[in-house]
Amino acid sequence: MKQLLFLLAVTLLFSCSSHDKEKPTGIVATKKIVGKDTNTVIPFSPLIEDCFEKGELVVLLNNSSFSYMLYKGNPRGYEFELLQMFCNDNNLKLKVKVVKDAGHILDSLNIGYGHLAAANFTINTERKKENNFTEPFFKTKQILVQHLPNNWRKMKLDDIRKNLIQDPLDLDNKTVVVRENSVFYNRLTNFSYENGLNIKTIESEPSQTTADLIELVNKREIEFTVADQNIINFYDALYSDLDFNTPISFNQNIAW
Repeated sequence: MKQLLFLLAVTLLFSCSSHDKEKPTGIVATKKIVGKDTNTVIPFSPLIEDCFEKGELVVLLNNSSFSYMLYKGNPRGYEFELLQMFCNDNNLKLKVKVVKDAGHILDSLNIGYGHLAAANFTINTERKKENNFTEPFFKTKQILVQHLPNNWRKMKLDDIRKNLIQDPLDLDNKTVVVRENSVFYNRLTNFSYENGLNIKTIESEPSQTTADLIELVNKREIEFTVADQNIINFYDALYSDLDFNTPISFNQNIAW
Protein backbone atom coordinates (compact mmCIF):
# COMPACT_ATOMS: atom_id res chain seq x y z
CA MET A 1 0.00 0.00 0.00
CA LYS A 2 2.83 2.42 0.88
CA GLN A 3 4.50 1.68 -2.46
CA LEU A 4 1.27 2.48 -4.28
CA LEU A 5 0.83 5.76 -2.43
CA PHE A 6 4.42 6.70 -3.18
CA LEU A 7 3.92 5.87 -6.84
CA LEU A 8 0.80 8.02 -7.01
CA ALA A 9 2.55 10.88 -5.24
CA VAL A 10 5.51 10.76 -7.63
CA THR A 11 3.15 10.74 -10.60
CA LEU A 12 1.26 13.75 -9.29
CA LEU A 13 4.44 15.66 -8.61
CA PHE A 14 5.75 15.08 -12.10
CA SER A 15 2.46 16.30 -13.53
CA CYS A 16 3.35 19.79 -12.27
CA SER A 17 3.90 22.75 -14.54
CA SER A 18 7.55 23.34 -15.35
CA HIS A 19 7.49 27.03 -14.40
CA ASP A 20 6.78 26.40 -10.71
CA LYS A 21 8.48 23.29 -9.37
CA GLU A 22 7.58 24.07 -5.76
CA LYS A 23 3.85 23.88 -6.43
CA PRO A 24 2.91 20.35 -7.50
CA THR A 25 -0.24 20.18 -9.56
CA GLY A 26 -2.27 17.12 -9.10
CA ILE A 27 -4.18 16.13 -12.22
CA VAL A 28 -2.94 12.98 -13.86
CA ALA A 29 -5.82 12.19 -16.20
CA THR A 30 -6.71 15.42 -17.94
CA LYS A 31 -7.97 16.20 -21.42
CA LYS A 32 -5.36 16.75 -24.10
CA ILE A 33 -6.09 18.96 -27.11
CA VAL A 34 -3.74 18.43 -30.03
CA GLY A 35 -3.76 21.00 -32.80
CA LYS A 36 -4.41 19.78 -36.34
CA ASP A 37 -1.11 21.11 -37.69
CA THR A 38 1.13 20.64 -34.67
CA ASN A 39 2.14 18.06 -32.11
CA THR A 40 1.91 20.58 -29.27
CA VAL A 41 -0.25 19.36 -26.39
CA ILE A 42 -2.22 22.16 -24.71
CA PRO A 43 -3.41 21.80 -21.08
CA PHE A 44 -7.19 21.49 -21.16
CA SER A 45 -8.03 23.09 -17.83
CA PRO A 46 -6.52 25.58 -15.37
CA LEU A 47 -7.51 23.11 -12.66
CA ILE A 48 -4.13 21.50 -13.27
CA GLU A 49 -2.51 24.58 -11.80
CA ASP A 50 -4.63 25.08 -8.70
CA CYS A 51 -5.13 21.68 -7.07
CA PHE A 52 -2.34 21.98 -4.49
CA GLU A 53 -2.57 25.77 -4.33
CA LYS A 54 -6.20 25.58 -3.23
CA GLY A 55 -5.57 22.54 -1.06
CA GLU A 56 -8.40 20.48 -2.57
CA LEU A 57 -8.36 17.44 -4.83
CA VAL A 58 -11.62 16.89 -6.71
CA VAL A 59 -11.99 13.25 -7.73
CA LEU A 60 -14.58 11.61 -9.96
CA LEU A 61 -15.65 8.17 -8.75
CA ASN A 62 -18.19 5.52 -9.66
CA ASN A 63 -20.88 4.51 -7.21
CA SER A 64 -19.77 0.95 -6.39
CA SER A 65 -18.48 -0.95 -3.39
CA PHE A 66 -15.01 -1.12 -4.98
CA SER A 67 -14.80 2.56 -5.86
CA TYR A 68 -17.06 4.61 -3.57
CA MET A 69 -20.25 4.03 -1.60
CA LEU A 70 -22.01 5.25 1.51
CA TYR A 71 -22.40 2.62 4.22
CA LYS A 72 -24.53 3.74 7.19
CA GLY A 73 -23.83 7.30 6.15
CA ASN A 74 -20.04 6.85 5.99
CA PRO A 75 -18.02 6.82 2.76
CA ARG A 76 -16.37 3.51 1.88
CA GLY A 77 -14.58 1.94 -1.08
CA TYR A 78 -11.06 0.80 -1.93
CA GLU A 79 -10.30 3.64 -4.32
CA PHE A 80 -11.86 6.23 -2.01
CA GLU A 81 -9.77 5.08 0.95
CA LEU A 82 -6.59 5.07 -1.11
CA LEU A 83 -7.28 8.62 -2.25
CA GLN A 84 -8.09 9.71 1.30
CA MET A 85 -4.72 8.39 2.48
CA PHE A 86 -2.95 10.31 -0.28
CA CYS A 87 -4.78 13.53 0.58
CA ASN A 88 -4.02 13.13 4.28
CA ASP A 89 -0.32 12.72 3.52
CA ASN A 90 -0.31 15.84 1.32
CA ASN A 91 -2.52 18.15 3.40
CA LEU A 92 -5.27 18.12 0.81
CA LYS A 93 -9.01 18.07 1.24
CA LEU A 94 -10.62 15.27 -0.76
CA LYS A 95 -13.81 16.25 -2.57
CA VAL A 96 -15.69 13.37 -4.18
CA LYS A 97 -18.01 13.75 -7.12
CA VAL A 98 -19.95 10.60 -8.01
CA VAL A 99 -20.61 10.18 -11.73
CA LYS A 100 -23.88 8.28 -12.07
CA ASP A 101 -23.23 7.15 -15.64
CA ALA A 102 -20.19 4.91 -15.18
CA GLY A 103 -19.45 4.85 -18.89
CA HIS A 104 -19.12 8.64 -19.09
CA ILE A 105 -16.71 9.34 -16.25
CA LEU A 106 -13.88 10.31 -18.63
CA ASP A 107 -16.23 12.64 -20.49
CA SER A 108 -16.96 14.36 -17.18
CA LEU A 109 -13.25 14.68 -16.48
CA ASN A 110 -12.55 16.08 -19.91
CA ILE A 111 -15.02 18.95 -19.53
CA GLY A 112 -13.31 20.03 -16.32
CA TYR A 113 -15.63 18.45 -13.75
CA GLY A 114 -12.72 17.31 -11.57
CA HIS A 115 -8.97 16.89 -11.26
CA LEU A 116 -8.79 13.12 -11.40
CA ALA A 117 -10.92 10.18 -12.50
CA ALA A 118 -10.32 7.15 -10.30
CA ALA A 119 -12.21 4.26 -11.83
CA ASN A 120 -9.88 1.33 -12.45
CA PHE A 121 -9.10 2.30 -16.05
CA THR A 122 -7.39 -0.01 -18.51
CA ILE A 123 -4.78 1.97 -20.42
CA ASN A 124 -5.16 1.63 -24.18
CA THR A 125 -4.06 3.58 -27.23
CA GLU A 126 -7.41 5.25 -27.83
CA ARG A 127 -7.69 6.54 -24.26
CA LYS A 128 -4.10 7.81 -24.30
CA LYS A 129 -5.00 10.07 -27.21
CA GLU A 130 -7.43 11.92 -24.95
CA ASN A 131 -6.04 11.55 -21.41
CA ASN A 132 -2.91 11.36 -19.29
CA PHE A 133 -2.62 8.47 -16.84
CA THR A 134 -0.79 7.66 -13.65
CA GLU A 135 1.88 5.02 -13.71
CA PRO A 136 0.10 1.63 -13.73
CA PHE A 137 -0.50 0.24 -10.27
CA PHE A 138 -2.20 -3.02 -11.29
CA LYS A 139 -1.87 -5.59 -14.01
CA THR A 140 -5.09 -7.40 -14.66
CA LYS A 141 -6.89 -9.63 -17.16
CA GLN A 142 -10.41 -9.40 -18.46
CA ILE A 143 -12.44 -12.28 -17.04
CA LEU A 144 -15.69 -13.82 -18.21
CA VAL A 145 -18.36 -13.90 -15.49
CA GLN A 146 -20.87 -16.75 -15.72
CA HIS A 147 -23.23 -18.67 -13.48
CA LEU A 148 -22.30 -22.11 -12.18
CA PRO A 149 -24.75 -24.88 -13.13
CA ASN A 150 -27.70 -25.70 -10.92
CA ASN A 151 -26.84 -28.06 -8.08
CA TRP A 152 -23.14 -27.60 -8.80
CA ARG A 153 -22.27 -28.52 -5.22
CA LYS A 154 -23.51 -32.07 -5.89
CA MET A 155 -21.65 -32.39 -9.20
CA LYS A 156 -18.18 -33.68 -9.94
CA LEU A 157 -15.62 -31.07 -11.00
CA ASP A 158 -15.39 -32.43 -14.54
CA ASP A 159 -19.17 -32.22 -14.93
CA ILE A 160 -19.16 -28.63 -13.68
CA ARG A 161 -16.50 -27.68 -16.20
CA LYS A 162 -18.45 -29.25 -19.06
CA ASN A 163 -21.29 -26.83 -18.29
CA LEU A 164 -19.08 -23.73 -18.35
CA ILE A 165 -17.37 -21.64 -21.01
CA GLN A 166 -13.67 -22.34 -20.44
CA ASP A 167 -12.37 -21.15 -23.79
CA PRO A 168 -13.44 -17.76 -25.25
CA LEU A 169 -13.84 -19.47 -28.62
CA ASP A 170 -16.86 -21.24 -27.16
CA LEU A 171 -18.69 -17.90 -26.89
CA ASP A 172 -19.75 -18.30 -30.51
CA ASN A 173 -23.48 -17.53 -30.83
CA LYS A 174 -23.60 -16.35 -27.19
CA THR A 175 -24.68 -12.94 -25.88
CA VAL A 176 -22.42 -11.00 -23.50
CA VAL A 177 -23.52 -7.78 -21.80
CA VAL A 178 -20.68 -5.39 -20.90
CA ARG A 179 -20.43 -1.95 -19.34
CA GLU A 180 -20.98 0.93 -21.76
CA ASN A 181 -17.83 2.61 -23.13
CA SER A 182 -15.64 -0.09 -21.62
CA VAL A 183 -12.65 -1.83 -23.20
CA PHE A 184 -14.59 -5.08 -22.85
CA TYR A 185 -16.80 -4.21 -25.83
CA ASN A 186 -13.84 -3.61 -28.14
CA ARG A 187 -12.08 -6.71 -26.90
CA LEU A 188 -15.02 -9.01 -27.60
CA THR A 189 -15.97 -7.49 -30.96
CA ASN A 190 -12.36 -7.70 -32.17
CA PHE A 191 -11.98 -11.24 -30.84
CA SER A 192 -15.21 -12.28 -32.55
CA TYR A 193 -14.13 -10.78 -35.88
CA GLU A 194 -10.60 -12.18 -35.76
CA ASN A 195 -11.86 -15.70 -35.13
CA GLY A 196 -14.88 -15.70 -37.44
CA LEU A 197 -17.29 -15.98 -34.51
CA ASN A 198 -20.76 -14.60 -33.89
CA ILE A 199 -20.49 -13.19 -30.38
CA LYS A 200 -23.30 -10.74 -29.72
CA THR A 201 -21.85 -8.06 -27.46
CA ILE A 202 -24.33 -5.63 -25.92
CA GLU A 203 -23.44 -2.46 -24.03
CA SER A 204 -25.29 -1.86 -20.77
CA GLU A 205 -27.32 1.17 -19.74
CA PRO A 206 -25.05 4.15 -18.93
CA SER A 207 -25.87 4.04 -15.21
CA GLN A 208 -24.98 0.36 -14.81
CA THR A 209 -21.62 -0.50 -13.30
CA THR A 210 -19.64 -3.72 -13.58
CA ALA A 211 -20.92 -4.63 -10.12
CA ASP A 212 -24.50 -4.21 -11.35
CA LEU A 213 -23.85 -6.55 -14.26
CA ILE A 214 -22.26 -9.17 -12.01
CA GLU A 215 -25.40 -9.04 -9.89
CA LEU A 216 -27.54 -9.56 -13.00
CA VAL A 217 -25.54 -12.68 -13.84
CA ASN A 218 -26.04 -13.87 -10.28
CA LYS A 219 -29.82 -13.39 -10.69
CA ARG A 220 -29.68 -15.16 -14.07
CA GLU A 221 -31.11 -12.09 -15.79
CA ILE A 222 -28.15 -12.12 -18.18
CA GLU A 223 -25.91 -15.05 -19.02
CA PHE A 224 -22.47 -13.45 -19.28
CA THR A 225 -20.56 -10.28 -18.51
CA VAL A 226 -16.89 -9.33 -18.30
CA ALA A 227 -14.90 -7.74 -15.45
CA ASP A 228 -11.30 -6.95 -14.62
CA GLN A 229 -9.64 -9.58 -12.49
CA ASN A 230 -8.75 -7.19 -9.68
CA ILE A 231 -12.43 -6.21 -9.43
CA ILE A 232 -13.41 -9.87 -9.42
CA ASN A 233 -11.02 -10.57 -6.56
CA PHE A 234 -13.05 -8.07 -4.57
CA TYR A 235 -16.41 -9.69 -5.38
CA ASP A 236 -15.44 -13.36 -5.56
CA ALA A 237 -16.31 -14.16 -1.96
CA LEU A 238 -19.73 -12.54 -2.31
CA TYR A 239 -20.88 -14.75 -5.18
CA SER A 240 -20.32 -18.43 -4.51
CA ASP A 241 -22.61 -19.44 -7.40
CA LEU A 242 -20.60 -17.59 -10.05
CA ASP A 243 -17.53 -18.67 -11.99
CA PHE A 244 -14.67 -16.21 -12.53
CA ASN A 245 -12.03 -18.48 -14.05
CA THR A 246 -12.11 -17.86 -17.81
CA PRO A 247 -9.78 -15.06 -19.02
CA ILE A 248 -10.51 -13.43 -22.37
CA SER A 249 -7.40 -11.24 -22.55
CA PHE A 250 -3.71 -11.05 -21.66
CA ASN A 251 -2.48 -8.88 -18.79
CA GLN A 252 -3.33 -5.19 -19.14
CA ASN A 253 -2.19 -2.11 -17.20
CA ILE A 254 -4.64 -0.40 -14.82
CA ALA A 255 -4.29 3.22 -13.70
CA TRP A 256 -6.21 6.41 -12.89
